[in-house]
Amino acid sequence: MHQEPASAPEIPGYTYVRPIGHGGFSDVYLYEQQMPQREVAIKVLRTEDLSESIREQFAAEANLMARVSNHSNIAAIYAADVDDEGQPYLVMEYCSGGSLGAFYRHYPMSVKDVLVLGIRLAGALEAAHRAGIVHRDVKPANILLTEYGVPVLSDFGISTIDEELPEAGKHPQVSTEGRPGTGESSVGMSLPWAAPETLWEEPVSDARSDRYSLAATLYSLLEARSPHEVPGGPNSAAHLTGRIKSGFIGAMKRPDIPESLHAMLRRGLAHDRAARYDSAADMGRALQDIQRELSLEVTPLEVPRGSAPSRPPQPTTRVHQSQPIQLPEGHATLLPPVDGRVPVGQPGQPAALPGGAAVAGASDSPSPGVTGPVQAAPVAPLAHAATTGGWTASAAHPPPRRRMDWRVVFGVLIPVLVVACVVVASMLIAQANRGPSYTGRAVDNLLAEPNSAGVFQVEIPEELPIPDEVQSRQLVDGDGDTIEDAFSVDVSTDSSAWLDGETVQLNPMESTNLDGPTSVSPEELADALGLDVASMHTGDIILVAAPAGYFSNTHPDLGIKVSEATLVVLTITDAF
Repeated sequence: MHQEPASAPEIPGYTYVRPIGHGGFSDVYLYEQQMPQREVAIKVLRTEDLSESIREQFAAEANLMARVSNHSNIAAIYAADVDDEGQPYLVMEYCSGGSLGAFYRHYPMSVKDVLVLGIRLAGALEAAHRAGIVHRDVKPANILLTEYGVPVLSDFGISTIDEELPEAGKHPQVSTEGRPGTGESSVGMSLPWAAPETLWEEPVSDARSDRYSLAATLYSLLEARSPHEVPGGPNSAAHLTGRIKSGFIGAMKRPDIPESLHAMLRRGLAHDRAARYDSAADMGRALQDIQRELSLEVTPLEVPRGSAPSRPPQPTTRVHQSQPIQLPEGHATLLPPVDGRVPVGQPGQPAALPGGAAVAGASDSPSPGVTGPVQAAPVAPLAHAATTGGWTASAAHPPPRRRMDWRVVFGVLIPVLVVACVVVASMLIAQANRGPSYTGRAVDNLLAEPNSAGVFQVEIPEELPIPDEVQSRQLVDGDGDTIEDAFSVDVSTDSSAWLDGETVQLNPMESTNLDGPTSVSPEELADALGLDVASMHTGDIILVAAPAGYFSNTHPDLGIKVSEATLVVLTITDAF
């Protein structure tokens, strides 16, 4: 095993650009593929002992990645071959955003972003597990970001085929001391994210171990440390191993993590393998439930549809087929009488309409439930009375009663209804054109309610105008001392643009959680918010609305750099 990166190999069809990374057994370089033209990452196996087993393992990685790389959150593999020096290499998707392992300790991710990433990775793991593949090294460093910020799972170099999909995957007994300086156990799993069973005397690594490592990774992205580290304490490999074997999980310090996410991570990191989630898809669905709880957009869970070809869904509405008309008993047609008789169609022919037209479905066939041929019922002939201009009956039948001519009624009613509809529509249109009217300050018309995680959902009514000057409103009264006599105060802020008719989320502890609080003088803070300094106390949470550019141009000391920010939730965290 070499320690320094070797020179990049010459590979036909690819132009070397620069090195990307160096690992214990391989180097990764950036190349430009000549046809089709694109940047690719080429991973070259580097080891002094290039035995047949090592070659087979490298070939297995290519085959394993090819089986699942069509998933949008798994790094794609384009080709595999051997260079002129006999070194195997893989041509893979180049992820220009780097890995999360490069910055997670310095830049903890927001709850919203971790939920999205967790659902995407859960779908990727589910795809691998359904294909019978155990990754065995899920960790922040193996999560890469594409040019578009999409996270992809990479480095299937120590993956195995799960012989008894999805849970079995026992590996030979090995030492757990790991390779010096790598932080990895000899079963391949990186120690800070390793499941307890991977450190047993006879190590086991299966789909449940992958799910443990995914939960440990999400914990790390939120807390900027692995679940088994103690801030400021001894965190050597021996200490981490002992804590992992004992089931120790460090308490999370962030106040903005909802209890439902705490519960999800506790189950994912359960020491008892049977107590963990039954599948990576179940983990993804649990994260989706948390998104719904926090009123966030729900990220789709991308899982395979299975080996069977997909079929179109069943229709949701019944398609009505035309049916022949069923005649009532004693009738051969539904037509009115003509010349004193009910017309009857000839056998096998439709009944004739006056003028030679025909009616479909009328024949000599009996209706259901009627035996024998259907006979036409005799009807008394009608004669036209020229003297009255109406119809008169024969002596056998009295004249019919005169009926109201509904055509006249409808002729009067319909215009009245049309006029009424036009009047009502005009009134509605006029009212709509006037638009909503609001009284008082704009900030007082904003509906702001905290969710269970303490994040405020601020609803901006439609067509509510942005204020021309700064406006502030107290959301929570702090129980601390007044800041009037303080020398300096610490504030935490979160801001948003004014989105007409939308609901925005503002976390009162956002800047404190990410970069630390901002320190300003009480007078500067009071001037920026348009408030009396004597009315403010530590612990106050204040909603502020202002014109675009107000915070970034007039009061940059608050740390709000975005000129489009017009809404701010501010917390006075401390005073000195």
